[in-house]
Amino acid sequence: MGYRGKKVRERLMKDENIRSFDVLPDGKMLAALAIFLHDTTKVWNVQNPDKPIAEFRKPSDYWWERYEVFAPTGEYLAAGGNDGSVYVWNLQQPDHPTLLTGHTDHIYSLAFSPDGKRLVTGSVDNSARLWDVELGEHITILPMDEHHGSIKVLFSPCGNLIAGGMNNEIRLWCAEKLTTLRIIPQPEDSKRILALAFSPCGNYLASGTWWEKGMQKMAIRLWDVATGENIHTFWGQNSDVQSLAFSPNGNMLASGSFDGTILVWDVDACLRKEPYNLRF
Repeated sequence: MGYRGKKVRERLMKDENIRSFDVLPDGKMLAALAIFLHDTTKVWNVQNPDKPIAEFRKPSDYWWERYEVFAPTGEYLAAGGNDGSVYVWNLQQPDHPTLLTGHTDHIYSLAFSPDGKRLVTGSVDNSARLWDVELGEHITILPMDEHHGSIKVLFSPCGNLIAGGMNNEIRLWCAEKLTTLRIIPQPEDSKRILALAFSPCGNYLASGTWWEKGMQKMAIRLWDVATGENIHTFWGQNSDVQSLAFSPNGNMLASGSFDGTILVWDVDACLRKEPYNLRF
């Protein structure tokens, strides 16, 4: 598939400073806007962008740099701050957030389980924690052997696995037994993981790397979840790979980079052991 003259079809909320944007599994699109001066997050359904459907504010005067994520069900919004605090808002009750305490440093990533009932968080404090969203309670600290710095976390599509990307390795935990299932060591040329994404079928995991001095291209690796094998490595991004997302059928993988570029990769071709095509 080559270039098709792709262009912007429609502009939504063009006068707003959008910090993050999500498309939920049911196709309902939500956009979140963080207004730093007022420490406020507004949420829109972009199919009706004239008025926010909810507005959230951290119950503190402390300036709060945060990372935000929606639950796949569209029921909750979670945000983690640079002080280690995690707040969970029910979109129907935005005035009463639940505070989750335990982390002691900047929250690096958050991810809901597919059913929205659990939340996994990764922090610069070298820990990944699992929470019960409905009860607002801490479940456990996921097992790790040593300090790994910032931790990128996410659930698999069916919710049976939790993946953690960190310095030197990717770790897979059993989401039910909360035990380590597999450790995937990372190559010397790309030790630090910045982005992770499961394929829709859950059989594959993509990882994107952080730029380090001397690196010309960033690696985007495709892993077999069952074996830990590196099936294929895509090279093309010139700076940190900050986000990854599979197409709904799993045939394509999009990568977003710090330099503002988005590349789309032909996963289906590399799984068939054919030369992959970079799609524009």
